[in-house]
Amino acid sequence: MKDLIVQIGAEVLRHKAKPVAKKDFNSPQLKATIAKMRRVLAKEEFGVAIAAPQIGVPLRMFVIAAKAFETDKKDGEDGTLEQDSLKRTTGRSVLRSPKERAEENLAEDAVASENSRSKDMVFINPEITRLSRKKKEMSEGCLSVRDVYGSVLRHEKASVHAFDITGKPFDYHASGLIAHIFQHECDHLDGILYTDKATRLRKDTKEDTDTEDIENKDTEEHSHEN
Repeated sequence: MKDLIVQIGAEVLRHKAKPVAKKDFNSPQLKATIAKMRRVLAKEEFGVAIAAPQIGVPLRMFVIAAKAFETDKKDGEDGTLEQDSLKRTTGRSVLRSPKERAEENLAEDAVASENSRSKDMVFINPEITRLSRKKKEMSEGCLSVRDVYGSVLRHEKASVHAFDITGKPFDYHASGLIAHIFQHECDHLDGILYTDKATRLRKDTKEDTDTEDIENKDTEEHSHEN
């Protein structure tokens, strides 16, 4: 059966993805692409995130699965989500009528609902704005590099500025698994695969419980796939 996820060797994985245009936010085409990303990701037992190029779409966006946030919470790594105010995004005056304030509250509630950590979260035109000095070697896999795992040195904390499907901006400050995912997915959007940075690459042979060490070095525990 044909793999729904683009695999290593495809050109789309090596090109820098294009930003989503302002006019395309909330469009049927964008919604359809995100829906497909969510469907494909949901079928992956160990998949925690997917970038648009991994389904053959060269756009700067990725989706993080709800289970990734649940895992982080269990590990005591709970990120912080910040929605930008309507004043910051539109430059409107602080003096607003009751009707305008009500509309603003509804708009902010919609963004919070769309980006609820109880479900998959969409990051469009993401930009890493801050990285911690402290780094940690982490085990990684990738849905576009089937059955191969390795260790990558990543920053322990990362902050991302992005947009939701309606075009509303937000910031997310993360540590643990989510910070790890931010860095992996933003690499995807720049045409970089984790194997470009990984050490101790190994192949999981699935047919049995043995693991083949590609670089003849020590192996690590099973990792999540992005």
